[in-house]
Amino acid sequence: HPNSHEKIRQDDYIAGLAKGLALLEAFGTDRQRLNVTQVAERTGISRTAARRYLKTLKYLGYLETDEHYFWLTHRVLRFSSSYLSSAHLPKVAQSFLNLLCAQTSLTFSIVVLDDNEVVPIARSYLPQQDNLRVSPY
Repeated sequence: HPNSHEKIRQDDYIAGLAKGLALLEAFGTDRQRLNVTQVAERTGISRTAARRYLKTLKYLGYLETDEHYFWLTHRVLRFSSSYLSSAHLPKVAQSFLNLLCAQTSLTFSIVVLDDNEVVPIARSYLPQQDNLRVSPY
């Protein structure tokens, strides 16, 4: 896989899982609703396989559909909330971000680069925003 420097033995690699995750990653801020053909093109799998993956992910609650287009549901946020509650960097950075925000009245974020995408992992809030806080993740 291009994102990993780690080697994996072929008999340890589950291609179906990799394809399912690639399918979820095909959705993004610039491509929120996709049809079967678009998913097949973005992931390099056949239309038949893409349809089966989409229907499975819909059944599992990760996608919703209007029978023509598919889109992500809130269920995918379970992965991000698990990461954010367990990862060290967001926890350590949060107090510094809040301090900077309190001193400057500006909003600050910590982001990581994932391939060519910037992913926010922590964000500051002004104290008066506490009752309005909604996670941007």
